[in-house]
Amino acid sequence: MGKIGDFDPLIVEEKIDRIIVNGTTFQYIFDRKNGLMSQIKVLNNCFLEEIPVPGLYLSTEIDPRVKVYEARYERNAKCDIVKESDEEVIIRSEGKYYSSEDERFAMKYVIKYRVDFDGVIEVSINNIALGNSAIRWLCFAKGSLKPNICEYLAHLSDLSFSERTCRPEVKYISSKKDGQILGGRFIPWFHFGNDYVGIEVAVCDATNILYGWTDTSPYKTGDPLGKAGENFIAYILNGTIYWEIFSLRNLYTVIYPGWQRENIFYLAVVPAKRYNPAYANLRVHWEGPHQFRPDYKYPSNKKIKELAQQGINLIVGCINYRSGEYSVVDNPKETCRVIEACHKYNVKIIPYVTLVDLEFPTEAFKRHAEEWRIEPVVEFNYRTNLMCYGAEGWREHWKREVNTVIDRFDFDGLYIDFWTDKVACRNPRHGCNKRYMRFNLDGLRDMLKYAYKKLKTKNPDLLILANTNIFPCAMANNFVDVRLLGEWWNVEETDPKIIRAFHNCFKFGCNNLLLTGRIEKITKKSVAFSQAYHGPMVMTRGRGKSDKEINLLLNHANLLRFFGIDRADCINSFISKDFIYRKPRHLIVSLYKNEMGFLLAVSNLTSKSFEAHIRFKNPSKMGIERCKKYLVYRPDENRLLNPTPLDGKKVVNLKFYMKAFSPALIYITEAPKNPKVLYASNFDYVKDERWHGKNLLLRFRLTGVSGAKGQVTIYRSDLLPEKVFVDKKPATYEVREGLMIFEAEALKLVEIKFKKI
Repeated sequence: MGKIGDFDPLIVEEKIDRIIVNGTTFQYIFDRKNGLMSQIKVLNNCFLEEIPVPGLYLSTEIDPRVKVYEARYERNAKCDIVKESDEEVIIRSEGKYYSSEDERFAMKYVIKYRVDFDGVIEVSINNIALGNSAIRWLCFAKGSLKPNICEYLAHLSDLSFSERTCRPEVKYISSKKDGQILGGRFIPWFHFGNDYVGIEVAVCDATNILYGWTDTSPYKTGDPLGKAGENFIAYILNGTIYWEIFSLRNLYTVIYPGWQRENIFYLAVVPAKRYNPAYANLRVHWEGPHQFRPDYKYPSNKKIKELAQQGINLIVGCINYRSGEYSVVDNPKETCRVIEACHKYNVKIIPYVTLVDLEFPTEAFKRHAEEWRIEPVVEFNYRTNLMCYGAEGWREHWKREVNTVIDRFDFDGLYIDFWTDKVACRNPRHGCNKRYMRFNLDGLRDMLKYAYKKLKTKNPDLLILANTNIFPCAMANNFVDVRLLGEWWNVEETDPKIIRAFHNCFKFGCNNLLLTGRIEKITKKSVAFSQAYHGPMVMTRGRGKSDKEINLLLNHANLLRFFGIDRADCINSFISKDFIYRKPRHLIVSLYKNEMGFLLAVSNLTSKSFEAHIRFKNPSKMGIERCKKYLVYRPDENRLLNPTPLDGKKVVNLKFYMKAFSPALIYITEAPKNPKVLYASNFDYVKDERWHGKNLLLRFRLTGVSGAKGQVTIYRSDLLPEKVFVDKKPATYEVREGLMIFEAEALKLVEIKFKKI
C-alpha cells in the first residue's frame, strides 16, 4: 500500500536473535530469546531500562518481592512474524516463566503484538497453566523507563470512581526521590514524556483485572505492596521509573492444566509522524451548521469571495444534514455550488461531522438508539444522544455514512467533532457492562483510523481537523492533522503544566487550532498566545466577537502567511532550548526558515514591558554568513529594526522593545543591492519581480485572491520613489526610513519609478 498520509510504510528486519519493526519515527526491537520487546526508540531516544515490555511476572508468595517468575528469564521462546505488510505487522511469541535461579513455573505465555503503521501496538497476552498450582500475583504489563524521558506523567482519572474521561491530570516527576507516583484500580490511560518524545499505555477492559484484600494481615492496608486494589501503579526506585498493571493482585487463585487468563493493553509513542508545517497557516471561518437547521441559508458566492479576500483559507460547514445521518442532505446542489465557489477562490472547505451524536428524527436512532448509545445516557441540546464507540453496529453505520459524504462531494477533508469526555460506557446491549465500565478508546481509534485512511487514499492532501481538545492520546491524535483546543476553558488561562504536556504540536506530530469562544475579549495577548503555541485561532465573526477583534487575528495571520510558515522549517523553545540566548528567559521564541530568510516569532505572555535581548548561539548552522549584509525588519510594526543593513556578526545579536502581553515578529533577510519587495500583508508571495536598473523601475505582481487588497513594503535602498502605478493607475505611498509603503491589489501589475537622491 505504501505511504499513508504522513506515515511511511512499516519495514521489518528479521535477525537470528531479534525482530526489528521500523516506522516513520519509531523502532521496536523484539528479543527472540524471550519474545518480549527489548527496546522502544523514537527519534533515536531509547525508552527502556532493564525491564523489557510487557515485563510479565507471577508469584505464589504472599509478598511477591520474596520470589517471582518472569518471562524475561526465558531463553528458548518461539518468536515469529505471523503477518507482514506496509501497514500492519503481527508477531507471535510463546514462552515459559522462570525464576532468576532458572527454576521453571508450570505456566506459559502467548503474546500477540499487532503493530499498526502509526506505531500503536495492541499487546494481547494469554497465560495458560501447564500444571496444578496456586498463584497470588500475575502482572501482564510492566516496563522500566529512563528518567530523562519521564519529566512528567499525565493520566486519566480512576474509572472505578469516575464516569468522566479524557481530562488528564499532569504531574512533574523527579527521579531523585523514590516512591509511588501513580496508583488506582482502573486508570485507562497514562503517558510519560518530556518536550520531545513520550510513551503511553492504555487499557480498555478491566474484566480480567482483579485484586484481593487480606484480613488479619500484618500489612496495615491488607496488601503487601501498598494500597489494596491498586492494579495500576507507577513508582520510582533507585532513579528508574517503573509502571505495572496487574491481572491478579494479592488474590489467591488455584490454577490447573488448561487454566487461561487473557489481558490486552495498547502501547504507543509520540511523535509517530513528523510535524507537517503545511497546516500551520490556517485561517479558519466557522460557517455551520453543526446540526440540522430547516432554515439554513447557504453562503452566497459573494460572501465566500469576501472571506477569501480577507484572508480566510478554510471554511468549516456548509452542508445541512442530521448528525449521524450524513447520506441525507437537504440541498446537495447548494452544497456543490458552495464547494465550487470555495475552490474558485483557493479556499478549502470541510464538512462538520460528529463521531458519536445521533439525532432523534433519524431512522437509525429509531431502530438502534437503545442498542448503540452510551450509558449513562448523555443528551445534547434536546436533540441527540451520544452513541458508543464500542458499539460495533454504530461504528459500521458511521463509516457507511461518512463514506457517502467523502465519495459524493469534493470536500477537502473532514471536521470531526466528538466527546472525549465520554469514552466510557456500561450499556449491556452492546457488551459494555464490564467491570468499572468499558473504556472504548480502541473503538474511537477504529473510527478515526478508517476516516484517515479513506481520505488519505483518495488524496494525501485532504485534512482531518478534530476536536480532541487537550486529550493528547496518540491512539486518536495520530490520525488527526489539526486538533482543536479551547472548548473546555479559556486557552489563555491554561495551566502551564497542561500547556507543556499537551500543546506541543512538534511532539505530537499534528497542528493546533484554538477556539476563541471562551476568551472574553481577543487582544494582543490572544495573538501572543496563539503565536507561542503554534495554534492559529478560529476567525469567526459572531459569537460575541467584534470585527476589530477578528481583524486583529487576521492581520497577524496574514503577516505569517506572506512569509510562508507553511513551507518553513521551525525551531522553537520546545524543540531546542539552546538554539538562542534570550533575556528575559520567559520569552517564548520560534525561528522559521525558508527561501525568504528568517522569521523570529517572539511572545511575551507576562504583564511587564521590557527590552528583549535575542542572540543566536550558532549562526553558521542557521546559514547566516559573517561577511554578508542583512536587513532586520518588524513586519508587525512596519519598520526596520536597524535603519541600515547589518553585517552577519551583528545581526545575530538583537535588542528590541516588547510590550506586555504582546507578540513581535522580526524578519531577517539578505540585504538587496536594489529596491525590492520586503514584505506584504494579505498576499501569498511575489511573482515576476524585475528590477530595471537602467530606468530605475521595479515591476512585480502579488499573488492572492483576485480583488484582495493589502499593504506592501518596499526596501528602497538609497533611492526615492517618484511614481507608483497599480494596474496602470497611480497610487499614493508613504516614505519611511529605508522603506516605502502603499496599498496594492492581488494579481495586478505594480510599477514603481525611482530616482536618485
